[in-house]
Amino acid sequence: MAIRIFLCYRTDVSADIGESIYNMLVSHYDSSIVIRETEHSGGESEPAKGDMLLIVLHPQWLRFIQETGTSFADWNRDFLAHRYLDGLLHPRINTILILADGANPPSRLQLPSNLQHLPNYDITSLPFSCSSSDHDANRLLHSIRTHTVKPRLDRWAVVLVGMLVLAAAICVAVVPFGKISLAIESMIPGRTDSYVYNGWLEYQNGNYENAVAQFEHATLILPSADAYEGLAWSYARLDQPEQAVTNFDRLVEASAGTDRGYGQRGWYFIGVKDFERALPDMEEAVNLNPEAADNYYGLGLAQDALGNTQSALEAYRQYLGLTSNPDSYVVDRVGELEQSADNP
Repeated sequence: MAIRIFLCYRTDVSADIGESIYNMLVSHYDSSIVIRETEHSGGESEPAKGDMLLIVLHPQWLRFIQETGTSFADWNRDFLAHRYLDGLLHPRINTILILADGANPPSRLQLPSNLQHLPNYDITSLPFSCSSSDHDANRLLHSIRTHTVKPRLDRWAVVLVGMLVLAAAICVAVVPFGKISLAIESMIPGRTDSYVYNGWLEYQNGNYENAVAQFEHATLILPSADAYEGLAWSYARLDQPEQAVTNFDRLVEASAGTDRGYGQRGWYFIGVKDFERALPDMEEAVNLNPEAADNYYGLGLAQDALGNTQSALEAYRQYLGLTSNPDSYVVDRVGELEQSADNP
């Protein structure tokens, strides 16, 4: 099946840029694979694994989202927000955010409340302006090619399939049946990703027990940070703190050397108001990735809750210096803390 390119934009705020990008795409690709979606059309088919999802974001779009609400149901009422969630939740869909007229993607804390701690899949963002459309168009085309290059199936792939069949036959002879399935699945490229993908789909729909089952199966095939993170947040939603923390601990080990595990575990502790345990995690997240604004946000919240006013203020200021779309709570809180410092 050919890879499809979905172009999503709102005609009320991005008609010119959307039309420009669409014309560019159909001039470089077969028009049958370019699917245009606006608030007036589209939705007849859904992007699938391997497809390209281009989402044009305009500054007015974020204001619209903020006005509609913060629940998952609110987001799904707007097709563009729905597509944004597709890109966020489904790492097997190749997603590019096209930032029109200085737009910014929503910050983590502006997502629906039950999605604020989803893993960051580093969705590619590209600025686009009609005034520099040639330059931006070439960069977009290059990014599309980068995201959609697929390996060529050659004779070595055929050899690999033969080896998998032989290995499966050996497993049948010497391995108990339950382990045969896992042994075969572990040799199928992308099999673990499929269970993780399905786990996040279940999580998205609030089916947390089903999500646990999918993520658990993924860890049986091949333990990974993605699966442990899914398990941790699913157990958190099921109000099973012991299992949640156990899997956050495994996430820290599986993502050693990065801020991913410490940051996610720290945000979990903040969510359950265990600020004493959140503080060292957020400090380590900042040490490992001092360029991530969210890490400073979490550090500021932990310091603030523990009464460390000056340290909280410093962390909040670092957050504000790193983000172009700050959360209004931090802006207001910094003002309050500065005013308190001036008037002890």
